[in-house]
Amino acid sequence: MDRLVSIIIPTYNRKNEVLDCLASLYKLNYNNFEVIVIDNGSNDSTSEAIKKYFPSVNLIELKENLGAVGARSLG
Repeated sequence: MDRLVSIIIPTYNRKNEVLDCLASLYKLNYNNFEVIVIDNGSNDSTSEAIKKYFPSVNLIELKENLGAVGARSLG
């Protein structure tokens, strides 16, 4: 059995880029992974798009931007 791999993606106002990234991840031949996206206070409807197109993603929505390091640490 393959080991579980956690993929942590911090994002801030990169809706199209994160959607493209998620679409690529779900084409992988490796099946035992989880995706955690930390929306770092985006105001471009990133979270809403992730919820709509990738409901299985573990989404953490922050009210304010903690920066890349803060978001990765939280993930």
